[in-house]
Amino acid sequence: MIGKRFLILLVGLSLVLVGCSSVGKKQNAQISRGIYATNAALKAGRYDLAQEYSDETARLSPPPKKRVEIKPILIHGKQTVILPSEFKDVPSVSIDSPALTLAIGQDKELQRQFKRENSTFKAFSNQTDSIIREKEKIVEKAEAAKPTVWQRVRHFIFLSSPFVIIGGLICLVVFVPASIPFILAVFNAIGRALNWILQAITNLIRGK
Repeated sequence: MIGKRFLILLVGLSLVLVGCSSVGKKQNAQISRGIYATNAALKAGRYDLAQEYSDETARLSPPPKKRVEIKPILIHGKQTVILPSEFKDVPSVSIDSPALTLAIGQDKELQRQFKRENSTFKAFSNQTDSIIREKEKIVEKAEAAKPTVWQRVRHFIFLSSPFVIIGGLICLVVFVPASIPFILAVFNAIGRALNWILQAITNLIRGK
């Protein structure tokens, strides 16, 4: 029964490890997609999408031990957006500016482009949520299995220790015959110790 339960437990742990491997592959693929999407958005001057994809990608990445420190630029006490030199002659608008809203309302192709981009990003964000939920479930299963694993291991060690000791002694007698007197002396000492303990308990019960 113990062996069967232990085997079932090992199978369960194996499934958790397989799940970790599968989720890890999904996570790495999603991080790679997010990095390249952010890079493509920056090259296209789409800092709105770059921020969204980088934020989603950061949700999947563990915080680094040593962060790269980047501070905003203040000119005359006001934060200023610094653009790469290739955008120096390119007009810029914020995502919620009236000018962009008007342009989208008047240009059907621009409407379709924003609709496609929003749909693609929503799917990316949903996939990120799904991966995070899978990771949380695996962590919960692993945490729940910890006490059970330790209990089974302790029980297995306790049950198997006499066989290990006896097997070791048999091997010692077979391969090292000169150790027989030592083994007999050890058993004799153990016997005397047990006899002393039993005698002490008997005396204690009798009130001596």
